[in-house]
Amino acid sequence: MSVPAVPDRIVLSLEKIADIARNSFDVEAIDIEELNGYDDKNFRIVDNKRSGRKLVLKIINSIDSRKPELFEAQTLLLLHLGKHGVNCPKPVLTQSGELFVKHKLESGEHIVRLFDYIDGAVLHKTSYSGDLFYQIGRAVAEMNEVMKDFKHEAYSNHKTIWMLESLPQLHRFFHAVKAENRRNLVKTIVDIFIANVLPLSEMLPRGLIHGDVNEQNLLVENGDLKAILDYGDCHVGCYLYELAITMTYMMVLDKNIEAGSHVLAGYSSVRKLNKVEYSLLKVCVCARLCQSLVLGAYKALKDPENTYVLTTAAYGWTLLEKLWKTPSEELLDVWKTHL
Repeated sequence: MSVPAVPDRIVLSLEKIADIARNSFDVEAIDIEELNGYDDKNFRIVDNKRSGRKLVLKIINSIDSRKPELFEAQTLLLLHLGKHGVNCPKPVLTQSGELFVKHKLESGEHIVRLFDYIDGAVLHKTSYSGDLFYQIGRAVAEMNEVMKDFKHEAYSNHKTIWMLESLPQLHRFFHAVKAENRRNLVKTIVDIFIANVLPLSEMLPRGLIHGDVNEQNLLVENGDLKAILDYGDCHVGCYLYELAITMTYMMVLDKNIEAGSHVLAGYSSVRKLNKVEYSLLKVCVCARLCQSLVLGAYKALKDPENTYVLTTAAYGWTLLEKLWKTPSEELLDVWKTHL
């Protein structure tokens, strides 16, 4: 796996966005607001033709847009999840009935998709509680159960640098971390993950997973979880990884290791971990933190204006150091508090 190129920044005027929405989706945009995005551009649009219906126009970066089969799979997956009661973005077809459309812009050729907008507050912008973290853990496990019935060829060999199974490639980006002690910590964790987790990955319970349940991809309303967003990192992987990723970001958000206990309790109400999975949970959580911190630092070097990519760094290094110093048995005692 080569070092991923950083896509050119997408720069669009509001007039151009309105033009794309009108010509491709028959949407008359009367209000446009840019939303957060890592590599892609997301815009909330109010459609005058449909009594103020709110939509999200998503412009995929030029590099990922080279894989149209993957976006076909993602769109069909969302339709499958919605059909089975999972509250997630509902795709809106193009005027010609296609799943998405391609547009040539100054930054390259881009896939453009449209979704119904889901009202709610993004988790990182609202208050949260142990009960909400429990709901998130449960919803993630329930989502994985529904995903078991979905199959698409695009996911059979799909690989990206953000998958936990791609952790051996992280050494290519170590130079982005300036502090030597932090680089050494990351190297230690990566080496242990390679030695202790990867040899068992094919034997652990596996299936299609979301791959990036974080505080930016969760919508909340009145203190309850409303929806899980952004299925762009879906891939086939261990269910343990899905849980570890979710726990990681909730602990970063809450700045508290105990937040993981509520996520684990909710998740375990649907699917219980086996002994091997419990034994690997700490290193999987730490591995995801390493991935997020290192790749975020690398992205920031290449695109300094994108502050979104450093969201985890604010507390992530502190959490990583604290987790790694804590014995696994002690961590598991904390995380199992609510089981």
